[in-house]
Amino acid sequence: MPLLIPHVPPTVVAASRPISGWKLDRERLAAAVRHYAPHVAIVDVG
Repeated sequence: MPLLIPHVPPTVVAASRPISGWKLDRERLAAAVRHYAPHVAIVDVG
């Protein structure tokens, strides 16, 4: 698989899906990540 997004591993790209039809609530996402996966960084690349 070619590198479509240079900073994202190909396995992550292959496992991802486009999002449509809803709006991401960044604050709720951040709260959930802090609670359930505090070791995971949230990186906004766009």
